[in-house]
Amino acid sequence: MAALTPNADARPLRLALRADGLACACAGLVLLFGAPVLPGLLGLPLALVLSAGAFLVPFAAVLWLLAARPAPGSRETVPVVVLNALWIAGSAAVVLVAAPTAFGAAFVLAQALAVAGITVVEERALRTVAREAV
Repeated sequence: MAALTPNADARPLRLALRADGLACACAGLVLLFGAPVLPGLLGLPLALVLSAGAFLVPFAAVLWLLAARPAPGSRETVPVVVLNALWIAGSAAVVLVAAPTAFGAAFVLAQALAVAGITVVEERALRTVAREAV
């Protein structure tokens, strides 16, 4: 992908990164503060719930920092798309391997679908900005 210039319209990309950051912050805080009850409700190990929350909160901060840039570049944004794709794959693996409750499986799959949606938006916005920068 081409390097981004200040003339490229990065607003959709910045908005997508902010939405991703907000969703990560909310989910991370729910996982961290809900850790006393979520493992039983979801049928997932406490360590998994806590580590997911502990990853999401700082990841949210990174996303907000990227979104604050006038023109987030592909060098910074492509890893976000890749990490999101890995999160989706990891979510599918959790459902297959960890044997969550029905509610837990629905919860994990619903958040994976939400991540997939925001990832598609980020990837398309990144392509648009890169195309405009050429």
